[in-house]
Amino acid sequence: MEKRRNITKKRSDFACLFDLDGVILNTEHYYTELWHKEGLKYLPHIKNFEMKIKGHSLTDIYREYFNEDKLLQTTIREDIDVMEKNMKYDYIAGIEQFLEQLKQHSIALCLVTSSLNTKMDNVFKEHKELRSYFSHIITGEDVKYSKPNPECYLLGASKLGFEPKDCVVFEDSLAGLSSASNANMNVIALSTTQTIEEIQQVKNVRKIIDDFTSITIDDIKQVLAK
Repeated sequence: MEKRRNITKKRSDFACLFDLDGVILNTEHYYTELWHKEGLKYLPHIKNFEMKIKGHSLTDIYREYFNEDKLLQTTIREDIDVMEKNMKYDYIAGIEQFLEQLKQHSIALCLVTSSLNTKMDNVFKEHKELRSYFSHIITGEDVKYSKPNPECYLLGASKLGFEPKDCVVFEDSLAGLSSASNANMNVIALSTTQTIEEIQQVKNVRKIIDDFTSITIDDIKQVLAK
């Protein structure tokens, strides 16, 4: 009888970390609209409130803008829960194929989002396949400090077992881009949320893409070689 051989997949030379909204899911417009309305209602003196809080966790938004009003925090959370329960979680163009390509090449992947676990339950209910691509998932409930603090991405790199210099982060918001940059990681930005001019101001942004329809593993290797 032929002896079965143990085949171990080779560890990848680099890791990829992905934000969720505006990177994997085409959902940023929902949050922009909601926070625009909340800003006009509760903080009309702050111009473009919806853009100031992009990429920040709900906990940090509460702490900075609604810290003294627990009742208002509850009201806003209820508004968000209703929206997240009913909104569509459409994929950014090309992301499924790109994640599959990375998976086939045994690239270590981590999902890093400021979203709370209740929202993630809604996401995985609609996209059961999404969880299978990532060996680790970090949410806003796993960290003390939200983006632009680098904690979430440093935690992701640690869980994957990679040094920051060997990590490529896919991000869209200024807070998220700054978080990855502050972690000294290589950043590929999606122009789904900020203007190209705004993105270019962030350190460590190596490449800007519209979506995932044309990016390849070779593109990632070129980013790492810069």
